[in-house]
Amino acid sequence: MKVEGDHFCSRCGVWIGNHNTGETPEGQKSFFSIIRRKYCEECRPAAISEQTRVRLHNLRHRNKPKLKQAADELTKAVEVIEAQREVIMMLKAELENRVKR
Repeated sequence: MKVEGDHFCSRCGVWIGNHNTGETPEGQKSFFSIIRRKYCEECRPAAISEQTRVRLHNLRHRNKPKLKQAADELTKAVEVIEAQREVIMMLKAELENRVKR
């Protein structure tokens, strides 16, 4: 029987407590400690690891375009550096030819 103020685990449905009376399976708890709980002690570690896995997946999904853009910019910068290196080598060779004359 569900009483007003009862809180249950979101995963397994175990009774966590009643915020009106302050009752919990462990004894008396404060109103705020009861209302902020979403999971029982058995489900809490599994829920935290699941939420962490989902957050990391979403973070990687959000960062994927940024990482791809950074990689593209890096390859373009490497190409520019290589072209500049060739120009420098050509100018050095030209300078050496002028000095030899």
